[in-house]
Amino acid sequence: KKVEHLDFLTAGGTRTIGQASLQFILHEPLMISLLPNIYDEKNLKEFAGTSDTPQLTQEEYDRVQELYAANFGVAGSAC
Repeated sequence: KKVEHLDFLTAGGTRTIGQASLQFILHEPLMISLLPNIYDEKNLKEFAGTSDTPQLTQEEYDRVQELYAANFGVAGSAC
C-alpha cells in the first residue's frame, strides 16, 4: 500500500521505483555511495541504468519525506 503512494516517481516511465529509491538515498549530500541488493541480471541492469534517468527533483524528494513522516497514509502500520 505504501509503494502505491510513490507512483508519481515512476510516472511517464522515466525511472523504476528501484531507480527512484537509489536516487532518493543519493539525494542526501553526505551520501556518496550505496550498495543495493542485486538478485539477478535484471536488477543489475536496472540499478546500473539509474544514472541515465532523471534525478529526483527537490519537490519529489520533499513529497517522499512528507509521505514517510505520515506513514504513507497507512494507519496502524510501522514505518
